[in-house]
Amino acid sequence: MTTANRAEEAAEKAVPSRSWPVLLVVVCAQMLIWLDTSVLNVAVTTLADPVDGLGATPAELEWVASAYTLVFAGTLFAGGALADRFGPRNTLVAGLALSARPPARAPSRPVPPG
Repeated sequence: MTTANRAEEAAEKAVPSRSWPVLLVVVCAQMLIWLDTSVLNVAVTTLADPVDGLGATPAELEWVASAYTLVFAGTLFAGGALADRFGPRNTLVAGLALSARPPARAPSRPVPPG
């Protein structure tokens, strides 16, 4: 057996084939967090606009970001408690379903004129 064959066998044993679907699920969950943060950043620029938005001051925008972070941390703690009770897989599936529902319905909403 050559050294190259041994390295290939070691690599196959190191990463089981079941780990790829798990990685895909974790990446999708992280994408939802990234998407939520992007939405917050877009909303902040709209809120700060004095003509089309609310004309929020930098201090008020800090409150918006802090409130988002606080709610996000609270849902993480609640999700952890639910995962302890119902299992991590069921909790992750339920959380992803709840998080994906509003963006999936967004294209059916009418766009306000402006």
